[in-house]
Amino acid sequence: MNPPETESGLAKLLDEIEPGYYSDALFHSLLRLVVSTTFVLIPLWKKPSRLDVHLFKRDPDDLHYPKMLHPAGTVIRVTDHNLDIVFHRLVEKELSKMKIKVGPIFVGVIFDEIKRGKEISLIHWIEVESNEDMDFYNTSALPKDIIPTDIPRIELAVKHYNKFNDKNNG
Repeated sequence: MNPPETESGLAKLLDEIEPGYYSDALFHSLLRLVVSTTFVLIPLWKKPSRLDVHLFKRDPDDLHYPKMLHPAGTVIRVTDHNLDIVFHRLVEKELSKMKIKVGPIFVGVIFDEIKRGKEISLIHWIEVESNEDMDFYNTSALPKDIIPTDIPRIELAVKHYNKFNDKNNG
């Protein structure tokens, strides 16, 4: 239990911080105390014989998941006025080299605990055109070095994508 004067002093300090983008130290400290909400985007590329997903490799010095693969995603900020802004920020930052054919299509919500704390993820997929300069992986044989909590996100998006295409092409 925290002494009331500690919490009161901390609350006053937090009141002085402007909403927006925070240092990694503050960001991780805050996420330990609250449930974060993320916008996750699963880029899918339909090849003639299979469906591939684009994944990113985290930096070797990443605090929680060094060198591990993950889909595109971002924490929704208090300064984001709507989810369209979040989507465009994410595309600009992580997917600017891709041509989007379809999407974003909302799939569902996953609530779980990752290494930095509890998280609610809004899962979406997009269908993209081929881009040989980016790393794509077969969704039926995902690599072993994916962040474990991202596997259900990818599987949910793939299942929804397949149903969506069966419904619209059948």
